[in-house]
Order: sequence, then structure tokens, then C-alpha cells
Amino acid sequence: MGKKKLSSGYTSKGEVGNSLKTRLRHGDEGYASQRMMNQLNAFNKGKRVMVTIKNPNGAETNKQYIRVPAKDVWKSSKR
Repeated sequence: MGKKKLSSGYTSKGEVGNSLKTRLRHGDEGYASQRMMNQLNAFNKGKRVMVTIKNPNGAETNKQYIRVPAKDVWKSSKR
């Protein structure tokens, strides 16, 4: 095998971007409530919404949360 090239150049610090969208998605508390409101509004308009819930089958330890259609979890007053 060949020799590895030694680098004396720049090494990244591994920091993630600091944009507003990234901060909202990863840190702010308000993002989760805004997302839930958006899902609820879409569901009331009759759109297909997917919701993440805790897995009811405790034997599937590799899947703590599962995505299911909102119509299975929430009940609509229109239907």
C-alpha cells in the first residue's frame, strides 16, 4: 500500500450551519408546536398527513417511533 499524504492544511471543526431554519428545526421549542398546528390544519383540509407516534409494539426495540396516517390516530369531525 502507498504512503498516506500528511496534510498541514485546514481541518474542519465539524460545526453545523447556523441558519435560522437549522436553529428552528434543532433547538427552538416553538418549532414542534408550529409543526403540529400545520399538520392539524392540513388534516382539517382533508389532506393526507403522516404523524409520528411511539411504537405500540414494545418487542420492536429497533423502532421506537413509527409513522402512521393521521386519520388512524386523529378522528375528524367532518367524517
